[in-house]
Amino acid sequence: MQEKCIIIDTNLYEKDFTKDKNISEEKIMCAKLDQLQGKTPEQLLAEAHIATIPVDLAALLRHFKIPIIPKDFSKIENESPEMKQFIKENGRILGAVVVENDDISIFYTKRDFIANIMFTIAHEIAHCCLHTAEIQNGHIQYKNDCKITTDEKEIAANEFAIRLLIPEMQLHAEYTKLLVPLSDILAKKFRVPLNVMEKVLTTFNLPFYSPRQLIKWGVIK
Repeated sequence: MQEKCIIIDTNLYEKDFTKDKNISEEKIMCAKLDQLQGKTPEQLLAEAHIATIPVDLAALLRHFKIPIIPKDFSKIENESPEMKQFIKENGRILGAVVVENDDISIFYTKRDFIANIMFTIAHEIAHCCLHTAEIQNGHIQYKNDCKITTDEKEIAANEFAIRLLIPEMQLHAEYTKLLVPLSDILAKKFRVPLNVMEKVLTTFNLPFYSPRQLIKWGVIK
C-alpha cells in the first residue's frame, strides 16, 4: 500500500494548539465535544492516565466514552455521482467522526494496516479537539486517503495525531535504547506509519537508517 505524504510543521512539538485559530470560543452544544474542545494531545493522555507506547487509543476513547467502530465505506463511496467524483479527487474514505446530540462516534475503514488505522483514529480525535464548532450536531467529518493536502485544518489534525501517537518524551526514551537507530523498529514500537516516524525523527534531527537504505546497501533483501 502506498504511503501517505504527511505535511508537518518543523516546530511540531512546540506548537500551542490552544492558539489554533480554528478553535472556537463559543459554547459547544455536544457535551462530549465541549469536554474535548481545545485540549492538547498531552492533556488527553494525562487525563486518561496513558504513559506507555504504543498509545492505547481504545483506552483513551473509553475514558471519554467515545466508541470506535470498524466500517466498510464502499457503499457510501458509490452512493451518488457527486460522492464518486469526491472520492476520485480526494481518495477513498479512511475514517469519519459523527456527532449526534451529546454523542460522538469514530469510524475507521477495515481495509487498512493497523498503523494507518491508528493514525486515522488519532486524526479524527484531533478534529474533535481542534474543530469542535464545525462538527456539531448532525455533522459527519470524513478523513480521505489524500496523499498530500494543503488544507490547514487537515494539516493541523495530522500534526495533532502525530503528537498524540508519538509523545516526545517516549520517543527520546525509545530512541536511546536502540544500538542502531532503525526507523522501522521505532515505527513498529509506536504503531505508526513508517513515513510519519521518519518525518518526526527528521524534525528532531535524530539520525536513523531506513529500510530503503538497508536494502540499497544489501544489508537486507
